[in-house]
Amino acid sequence: NGLARFNRRSGTFTFYSEEPAAPHGMGDDSATSLYEDRSGTLWVGTFAGGLCSFDRQTEEFSCHPYNPQEPGSISDGTVLDMSEDRQGNFWGATGGGGLDLFDRESGTFTAFREQDGLLDQAQLDGLPQQRFEIVADQGFVRSLNDTAGLTEQNGLGLVG
Repeated sequence: NGLARFNRRSGTFTFYSEEPAAPHGMGDDSATSLYEDRSGTLWVGTFAGGLCSFDRQTEEFSCHPYNPQEPGSISDGTVLDMSEDRQGNFWGATGGGGLDLFDRESGTFTAFREQDGLLDQAQLDGLPQQRFEIVADQGFVRSLNDTAGLTEQNGLGLVG
């Protein structure tokens, strides 16, 4: 359980896991996704601990757990995938809360859900068996069944 870092020079592993007593441990023992952003920050999506960033110098995690009582919290504790758009906006796909846009300066999240235009599972199941991606340069999210609004002028594009 946890995350392992391999040192090529020494041939050894360093293991990281959730440490409830340690303030800078991983948020959960189950890492679901990894992403290195443009600045070199390593992000770890977890099964129940939210989103964590890893500081390679201090070897400490800074985590953003799901807290339904806190406005601006990530929308779900499970983070399945992460990415940056062309503008450098950081996005996290959660297991049940939708797609979250992370504001790195404030440390808060804005969640986009079905009511904001995301597809639900029934809609996804009805799509042809092709690979589709939505590219959101300016923070806009549209449903794949609303392709009329996907233009270069508003920063949106559909790749299929």
